[in-house]
Amino acid sequence: MSLKNISLVSEGMKSCHPVKSFRWRDASGNAFLSTLKQLLRTNCNVLQSALETGVDSHVQLITSIYQEAGQCMLRKFRYISTQPPWWDDECDRLKLVKYNALHKFRCSNSASDLRGYKDRRNFFKTYFRQKECDYQSNNRQELVNSLDNPSSFWKILKRCKSVILLMIAYRVKNGCNISMAFCLM
Repeated sequence: MSLKNISLVSEGMKSCHPVKSFRWRDASGNAFLSTLKQLLRTNCNVLQSALETGVDSHVQLITSIYQEAGQCMLRKFRYISTQPPWWDDECDRLKLVKYNALHKFRCSNSASDLRGYKDRRNFFKTYFRQKECDYQSNNRQELVNSLDNPSSFWKILKRCKSVILLMIAYRVKNGCNISMAFCLM
C-alpha cells in the first residue's frame, strides 16, 4: 500500500491541542459558586426556552455556563517539550492518529483495523525518520556554510556539543574504539 493513499484524519479527531482541565480549589470555591448562581439567574429564560428546542442545545448551554463559571478553576500549567528538536505539530498529529488506530484495533480486534494501525504506524515512523534526517542535513549544511566564519563555526559546534558527545559515548560503550567513534560521524 502506498503511503500517499493512507487517510491520516481519524474519525472524530479535531485537533491535537490539550483539553482544558479544571481543578477544584477550596480558595476559589466561593467565587465559582457565586459566578455559577449569577449565570444561572441571567440565563434562566434561555434555559426554559431551550427545553422546547431540544436536549442538545440545552446540554450545550449548560456546559458553556459551567465552563464560564469555572474560569477561576482553570488549571494553569507550563508545557515543557521533551520531544527532539525536529518534532513539530505534524508529528504530534500523526502520533495521535497512530494511537487512535491502535485503540480502535484493540477494541475491535479485526484484521482490517490491524492493517490500518500498521499503515499509520509505518507512515509515522517514515515521517519521523525523514524529519530527523532533514534536521541533521540542515545542521550539517549550516556547519559547512559557516566554514569561512570561524566564530559562527564554533558557535554551531558548541550548540551541538552535547549531542555529539552522547553519540561518541554510545559508540565507545558499544565496543567501538574512540578513534573509530569519531570517524563514523
